[in-house]
Amino acid sequence: MPYVQSGTYAPGEVPEYAFCESVTAGPKAPWHIRKVATILKLTGGIDSSSLCGKVHPSGPEWGHLGGWDVNVKISEGHLTHTCPGCREAYRKIGELK
Repeated sequence: MPYVQSGTYAPGEVPEYAFCESVTAGPKAPWHIRKVATILKLTGGIDSSSLCGKVHPSGPEWGHLGGWDVNVKISEGHLTHTCPGCREAYRKIGELK
């Protein structure tokens, strides 16, 4: 069985929601949250938009460069580094109180 660091996803694990970031994000840019449509896209090519609508899938139909998922499980502590729009939307859908 492969080693899985605490707080990260196991190979093949597909959460309902995941942290993501734009391909243009800098080191201090907040993470975003998206509803995972199919699988985690840790190396790029997300297939759904962030909850705030600022990070989109790549491709000409979107006109955006896209993004990738962050291999960190969503927790209350990590929400402090999340965009306010995504954080509020995530709380409203009841994933974290």
